[in-house]
Amino acid sequence: MDREYRELATETSYISAVSDLASIARSRRNILQLSQSHIAEQASVGRRFIIDFESGKPSIQMDKVFQVCYALDIELMAKRSRQKNKLLVPVEFMGRAR
Repeated sequence: MDREYRELATETSYISAVSDLASIARSRRNILQLSQSHIAEQASVGRRFIIDFESGKPSIQMDKVFQVCYALDIELMAKRSRQKNKLLVPVEFMGRAR
């Protein structure tokens, strides 16, 4: 496991928009040196979906987002915020080696 992967594997990020999660997923895919086509195949989605997701398209299908996150070993957890009516989603990597 290289240093960059270890650092990312222990990182927790909070997301509040699709673009936040998209940036994390794109970075993770690049660190793993996987193509959009490869992740699309692993997640059983089309490459067009990966392109739309990674570009932060706001009207994205969440079930497919979950499939992509699973393929990238990204774990999502919903957590209630201290701020009224705001949901924070910490993002962690599940640590499965590729």
